[in-house]
Amino acid sequence: MSAAIEPQVVEPIDFSGLDEYELSGNEVTVTNKRMFLAAYRGKATVYHAAQVAGISRKTVYQWLRVDEAFIAAFDDCKEDAADTLETSVYQRALKSDLLAMFWLKAHRAKFRDRMTIDLPALENELTSRFSRNITPQTAPVLESAKKSSDE
Repeated sequence: MSAAIEPQVVEPIDFSGLDEYELSGNEVTVTNKRMFLAAYRGKATVYHAAQVAGISRKTVYQWLRVDEAFIAAFDDCKEDAADTLETSVYQRALKSDLLAMFWLKAHRAKFRDRMTIDLPALENELTSRFSRNITPQTAPVLESAKKSSDE
């Protein structure tokens, strides 16, 4: 008795916004490029989007070397994918204090961790540590660094 194979659900591909790019190639190539880009927008990996489009990653990387319009569309789809993820994280952060804090730290300076560095103390510490290991070869390098920091 063989196991039943579950049918795979295939999401409809959203080509919106992709027709504004004048992609190079014949009709089949342009269709494959648009299929890849639409899938990349939703999958965010070259591997998975190439699978959806029925092409190889090598083909995608070739297009990224020669087709300026494809490069621009690829970059825009990458941003779309990042925006989708950011929206998802935001929605989840509304229900989670921890995620909310990370989101706020990324988007609002007043929530970011602050660090104060005492530069003269740091310079003294570094000088002290390096001076223990000075050799005739490293002395000119340290002296040069000291002169440029004094300027």
